[in-house]
Amino acid sequence: MVDPEPDEVQAMDRYAVDLEVSLVGVKDEVWQLRETEAIFGDLVLARPDVPALLVHNLDTLVKAHLPGVGTHTFDPPITPDAEDLDAWRSWVVGG
Repeated sequence: MVDPEPDEVQAMDRYAVDLEVSLVGVKDEVWQLRETEAIFGDLVLARPDVPALLVHNLDTLVKAHLPGVGTHTFDPPITPDAEDLDAWRSWVVGG
């Protein structure tokens, strides 16, 4: 793994697995986000020992879970990019 430049850092850089949920034909972003939040909650409940991020459309960091620390909801949601590093740093792997 190559370390990104400081201005290219993203919250998901240290996560090895990417699970994408696509709801074909669904244009309702609010409904889609609600459904993926439910899936995220189920995954965290089933495997609280695994760090996880919920990123919507690759541009919005919604939730983060760190084993032994808990689950955090970014309210309002932020970007997973370097511009919001200070907001997400303590909630991600390698932060």
